Amino acid sequence: KIERIAVLKKYRNRGTSRKIMSFIISQVKNRGFSKVYLHAQHTAVEFYRSCGFRVVGTPFKEAGIQHIKMELDLFDIISSNTSNSLEYS
Repeated sequence: KIERIAVLKKYRNRGTSRKIMSFIISQVKNRGFSKVYLHAQHTAVEFYRSCGFRVVGTPFKEAGIQHIKMELDLFDIISSNTSNSLEYS
């Protein structure tokens, strides 16, 4: 499970979050996992979708904030050549 990803405001919209996610996902993939999931805050769902995650649950509250479970199937990334803006090496 990926948890507690945050980027300081002054570094947002510069690709920092995408680079962090790319690094994390490459590490998970290199360790042989087939899936990774996270609990996305409502405001971050589209970002995670752009990283290849898909919604797999219904909304719920975590720490008083609306979240939804999202999952990335690493086998799909490995076995297909779909273009994705992240590089998972």
